[in-house]
Amino acid sequence: MIIRTNSDKSPTRTSPCVICKKQEDEHKPEGHVFERDSSLPLWHGWHALRRGIATNPHTLGVDDKDIQAILRHSNISITQNLYIKSVSASQVSAMDSLSESLNYAMTMQRVG
Repeated sequence: MIIRTNSDKSPTRTSPCVICKKQEDEHKPEGHVFERDSSLPLWHGWHALRRGIATNPHTLGVDDKDIQAILRHSNISITQNLYIKSVSASQVSAMDSLSESLNYAMTMQRVG
């Protein structure tokens, strides 16, 4: 995935077509329909990236003050309230089950 900026300097995401390798914003519909390369992650924005940078070390036991310093927040409450997302084991398990169900349904839809 390539992140470019528009003329107004706002970021835009482009994904290559799995068939012709052209970026989504350069893809022409002639010949085949654009198919995003699913082996690449989707870009969810800078806030999501920073939230991941906060949540993952927190899950590994890194002190919140260290995470605050990494993100360069002036106040630890910003880090704790807006960036660190607490995820319980039951929430992870529930989302894994949902993901498996959706994958199964999509597979069955393609086959049948």
